[in-house]
Amino acid sequence: MTDTTPGREQARDAQHRFTRTPESIARDAEALRLRSRGQTLQAISDLLQYGSAGNVSRAIKRATQDVIAEDADEYRRQQLLRIAMLRREAIAVLERDHVVVSHGRVIRVGPMPEEGQPDTRKPLLDDGPKLAAIATLRQLDEREAKLLGLDAAVKVDATVHQVDPQDLELMQLISEQKAKNAAEREQIEGGS
Repeated sequence: MTDTTPGREQARDAQHRFTRTPESIARDAEALRLRSRGQTLQAISDLLQYGSAGNVSRAIKRATQDVIAEDADEYRRQQLLRIAMLRREAIAVLERDHVVVSHGRVIRVGPMPEEGQPDTRKPLLDDGPKLAAIATLRQLDEREAKLLGLDAAVKVDATVHQVDPQDLELMQLISEQKAKNAAEREQIEGGS
């Protein structure tokens, strides 16, 4: 996927592979703009000196991928801002005390005051809103991790070893000897 225009200097990376420069990215974007306005691949090639219609086609594909990546980055940024706002709200709920209300009245803890005395009992606290805020924060963290790619698949290297009956016998003997050694050690330490 490189520009193969004859005589055009191309940038290379440390492994000598062709790499895109700001100029080539801008040129690819211009090819995409011209194509979206109805220009033929050959006309774009002639105008922007791509060397062939095939090179223009590849340039348009690269530019399209750049546009998609930019849109995805903007979407990701908007979602992260929204998550930050929701996180602030959930933390505010978590930090507040909530009281239990039943039939329009605050439920209080302790003995009832005598008639005519003010009710100085403490209100019964409701943990439900705090637990819901914690669950919401967890969901927000999971969503943020997905957006940032923190939960990428983990590559597992699993090696399978075949175990035959003799190996099992040996493992059993080792296990029994370890148990015997531990019992003897306990007996020695207990007798000192």
